[in-house]
Amino acid sequence: MEGVKALEETASYPLSTRDQQTLEEWDKLRCEGVEKSEHRCRKLKAGQVAFSPSVKLSMDQIQAWSLLMKRAQGGKVSSWLLDRTLKKVGVNI
Repeated sequence: MEGVKALEETASYPLSTRDQQTLEEWDKLRCEGVEKSEHRCRKLKAGQVAFSPSVKLSMDQIQAWSLLMKRAQGGKVSSWLLDRTLKKVGVNI
């Protein structure tokens, strides 16, 4: 970083061949660092599936039934969550 600042302060434009080679070497090092960093980073797989209304409805129906079963077995289920989920799937109680 200090070398870049020093080069900026002393450089004249157009750049001399020596300054241009120095910048090319630094850029090459930077690019190698970026490549290594990208290689080590975790790849996120989210968002690669297109939205489907029918799949969303099915997921909501499964959640509604799961909540109803949990409540029937004596589990703690928020009435607000249950009402909202049933409303999403079109069930009126």
